[in-house]
Amino acid sequence: MSWRFKASKYKNAAPIEPKKEFHIKDLAIGSYSSCGNYIAASGAFMAFNWDTHGSSLAVLPITAAGRQDRKTIPKINAHNDFVTDFAFSPFDDGLLATGSQDQTVKLWKIPKEGLKQDLTKPEVVLPEQPRRVETVTFHPTADCILATSSGQGITVWDMIHAKTVYSWDGHEDQVQAVDWQRQGGLLATHSKDKMLRVFDPRTGGEPIHETKSHDGMKDSKVVWIGENRVLTSGFGQDRARQLAIRDIRNISTPEHVLSLDVSSGILVPLYDPDTNMVFLSGKGDRYIQFVEVTDHDPFFVPGLRYTGEQIKGGCLVPKRAMDVMKGEVNRVLQLAESSIIPITWQVPRKTYRDFHADIFPDTAGPVPALGPSDWISGANAEPAKITLDPAKRAEDSTNFQAPLNERKYEAVAIEAQNGTTPKPNTGNTDTNKVIIPTVRVMKDDEPESSILRPQMREDSATGQDSFLMPQIRPTSQSKSNGRVSKFGRTTKFKHLKGTTMHKSNHFDNLKNLSKSVAAECDIIQANSKRVAVPLSGPGGKIGVFETENSGRIPDGVVPCLINSSTVMDFAWDPFNDAKLVCVTEDGTMNIWKIPDGGLTSQVNEPDQNIVAHGDKVSIIRFNPVAEDIIATAAYDYSIKIWNLSDGNEEKITLSGHSDQIYAFAWSQCGRFIASSCRDGKVRIYNPRKSSTPIVEGGNIVPKKGSRIVWTLDGEFLVVTGFSKQSERTVTVYRTKDLKNMSSETLNVSPAVLVPFYDEDSSTLFLNGKGENTLFAYEVALDPPHIFALSPFKPPNSSQGFGFLRNKNALNVREIEFARAYRLSNTTIEPVSFTVPRVKSTYFQDDLFPPTRILWEPTISGEKWLKGENGEQSWTSLKPADMKSLSGEAQVLTPSKRTSNNDSAITESAGEGKTTKDKEKGLTDAVSDILTTSNDLEQDKMEGVDENEWDKE
Repeated sequence: MSWRFKASKYKNAAPIEPKKEFHIKDLAIGSYSSCGNYIAASGAFMAFNWDTHGSSLAVLPITAAGRQDRKTIPKINAHNDFVTDFAFSPFDDGLLATGSQDQTVKLWKIPKEGLKQDLTKPEVVLPEQPRRVETVTFHPTADCILATSSGQGITVWDMIHAKTVYSWDGHEDQVQAVDWQRQGGLLATHSKDKMLRVFDPRTGGEPIHETKSHDGMKDSKVVWIGENRVLTSGFGQDRARQLAIRDIRNISTPEHVLSLDVSSGILVPLYDPDTNMVFLSGKGDRYIQFVEVTDHDPFFVPGLRYTGEQIKGGCLVPKRAMDVMKGEVNRVLQLAESSIIPITWQVPRKTYRDFHADIFPDTAGPVPALGPSDWISGANAEPAKITLDPAKRAEDSTNFQAPLNERKYEAVAIEAQNGTTPKPNTGNTDTNKVIIPTVRVMKDDEPESSILRPQMREDSATGQDSFLMPQIRPTSQSKSNGRVSKFGRTTKFKHLKGTTMHKSNHFDNLKNLSKSVAAECDIIQANSKRVAVPLSGPGGKIGVFETENSGRIPDGVVPCLINSSTVMDFAWDPFNDAKLVCVTEDGTMNIWKIPDGGLTSQVNEPDQNIVAHGDKVSIIRFNPVAEDIIATAAYDYSIKIWNLSDGNEEKITLSGHSDQIYAFAWSQCGRFIASSCRDGKVRIYNPRKSSTPIVEGGNIVPKKGSRIVWTLDGEFLVVTGFSKQSERTVTVYRTKDLKNMSSETLNVSPAVLVPFYDEDSSTLFLNGKGENTLFAYEVALDPPHIFALSPFKPPNSSQGFGFLRNKNALNVREIEFARAYRLSNTTIEPVSFTVPRVKSTYFQDDLFPPTRILWEPTISGEKWLKGENGEQSWTSLKPADMKSLSGEAQVLTPSKRTSNNDSAITESAGEGKTTKDKEKGLTDAVSDILTTSNDLEQDKMEGVDENEWDKE
């Protein structure tokens, strides 16, 4: 029991704050939120988040002091979004690993002389992660082994080969802390599910130990304090901050739990394995508490506390950088509001003339004990130690290794297992003893985005026109609707005009509109006869209004459809103006048939009810060509396909999504489905052939959602979403390989852009809920593939637009090429989209090509499920009493698409006519309208008799 009376050598270690002139001042530091510490240090440099956004890191020498010039301070422009965590390699003072909210992990090489200018090119970029990166942690004994956490998973990387050594994503919530065992054999994690887990990455599989840890809801941290003991910090049920020590051999029962004060600051334990000193740096606190950890009662020996400025982050400086001749046993770099304060813990001694070896044991040196291949093969070794005695060590204790692609290691695995300390060699060695690694290195002229490419599945279609419609449109114009002249690219729809139709066609006095609809819902659906919108109130109400009965909506109870639960999405049958299908929060699908003349009272019994999913059904979409074929997506990450005319069982179930499905859409030919998912991927399915995606790729930022739509007869997919800076984006993907062809950045707004694509004009309309602008773009084959058109700006904000798909409802005499019903807070207003033309008395056949008959089914649902596609019909919108502007008849017979005619253009009936023939036809047409005559007007006047001229 002699230990009870043994005094600690570090108990009286005192915190010493340097004078103000040694503070690193005038720094641009923001307010950040992540599991990281926002500052890290090596034996040569310190790095910290810079500016309010935090996507860059400032790098200063470890000896920096005084006021800094913000304009000239060197930075690493690391990521496109906030850098959540970063760490220096313990064996290379210039190697920095960064993880970011943009889901990437990068490695940066800082030269020994420091940064002279901003660093923008990383040395290595690891494969993209499924969520934002939370932590990055270097291995303590093996070089180039890195552990990262992202979302609910952890990954161990071999950085030399840029490959995964181990990964596990079984945490039930976000991983908050990761730490290596000092010998590097085990890995401990703490996650938001309040569980502490211990892994052996080299054996793979599940955690070898796990237990419930702190009961509080806020972040918890974990550090190893021995080969078998871990220290965790967190919160108890009483909201008091806690420290707990556990032995992994009996992990379920803590050795000791220490309850501290009640505070909201997250405790970050900074542990020094040489002295067993732990510095508790609470984010938002104004003090740093030092405690000494022991392996017996009382387990925590409190030391002296430092009190100063509010703490934003903190880190320990490696022992190699300590001023041992002044008794400095530890140094904490405190990140404050606009400064960094180096706080020294000094052990009091009568004199500091001599080196006090009793308080400075040998510490881990900058030379790794193992190479990455050795550790992966199963070798273990103690960290290579060095002395801190200035008389016995080199004056320069820093270490800068060669670039990753030039590093070589001796094959030392066997020696390490036998107990000797192997010595890696970063220079040239005998070729029969080295492992020459290969690494993915960024080239100076290579764009960073080229590293990440979509993944193609082996069963994906390889034909160039695999996703295209089997028919080529019967039109004389090319796929690229734009024309190029000496003034640049022009388009016929550049100056489209949106006009709100006469007030007699409005629905006024709309009350109780529900605005709390799901983000996946378009909030308004319209066809040529009826408009449907959600109404507030219990039971999931959908109001249905007859377009022919427009006017003021009477006060009182509005006749509506009452579903059994909150409606998540709804859609009209494209082939039946009276059939409305709703999907609800309880996983059911209700089919309603509206009687002729409309609803006269509230209806709560659907004509058909189907239990579709076991979770919330979020999206519903009708097949555009097959009768009664409908697809639903739910929060169970699946898409199901149904035949409404054949029972209540799903016919096809599509899998492959690993997170919430943001949106999906049928292809224009009705054969394929494309989806966008919260896991960042775009997927294309051929439902009748495979339940898994045939093409997978894309790079969606999982922020607030996205939408997807097919364009150009299946040539491109257009995805709307958000950038990593929360800017709204419109991205064009090529369907055959999901290559990013173009991306347009719009404004910053919380509402996702809802697309509608008019295939005849190739016009893409984009609207956001609660906004005053409807954007319009032309989608074309020529780069950059999306061209801005004139936007429509109504006088007040819009909740949504319901476009009509039946082109027979359009007034082509007024050159109306699209029509939509605009939903505001209190009105439903029809909006007509026209193109200004001088000769409006003619049928503008260049604006109105033959159109597909989308209001009649091409094939029955039963035949479609058997693999048949049918052949679509086309029609002309030209009224019988109007003459075409070109004087030519429209060809309604499409040509078959083959592998050789992908870019073919259907020949028009008038091809071969001379220019004079066309001009004569146009002149004759004008003459018929104006009723012209060759007789002169003076010939109709009466004159005097010729004999009268001789009379005087």
